Amino acid sequence: MATNADYGDVMEARSKESLPQSLLEAVAVRELHYKTTSPDWQEGSTEPWVVNVLAALVIAINARTVVEIGGFIGYASTRLANALERLGGGELTVCEIEPERALLVQTALEELRLAHATYRVVQDDSLRWVPTLAEESVDFAWIDGDHTQTHVAQEIELLLPKMRRGGLVCGHDVHGVCRLDEVFARFPNSISLDLPRLGPAGGLGIIQCR
Repeated sequence: MATNADYGDVMEARSKESLPQSLLEAVAVRELHYKTTSPDWQEGSTEPWVVNVLAALVIAINARTVVEIGGFIGYASTRLANALERLGGGELTVCEIEPERALLVQTALEELRLAHATYRVVQDDSLRWVPTLAEESVDFAWIDGDHTQTHVAQEIELLLPKMRRGGLVCGHDVHGVCRLDEVFARFPNSISLDLPRLGPAGGLGIIQCR
């Protein structure tokens, strides 16, 4: 494992190079990761800095109903639930198609011992589950399950009628190999942020519902 001294050498070497083409290229990703991660992060989870943004957005819009598609091990799920707890309550629903992962998410949420926010984990296909939601009932949606363009486009189309005015639909891995920025660009009031990555894809797509 690299040490802080190693990162210092890297940063010093970078300072002697020509200016980067973008701010993103100037980020020491591994150092950023070590500064922002926690023991429950595992490879394949959303980058810690992206999850921090998600939690901040939940709080910023005073969300009460949050939906997550693709819970994996529950790393993002627990942060979304804690954001609702800080707001004094609300409900998080996580839709995870894989039974083993759904159980991991359930366990991670149970360990939070929340006093005000509630949660439930649904083991189902998002394309079958999202249509069961009430119209205009969701404040915040996080998409991080199937990363194919066709599937994500279908999820967004199904979610939009379920969103309240001012709500946010967010998605992971919009930049890099998944190229989901092309999907988000099809929808009005959208933006795709290219942020430091820990794998072949990353970044954050956001659609504001109006």
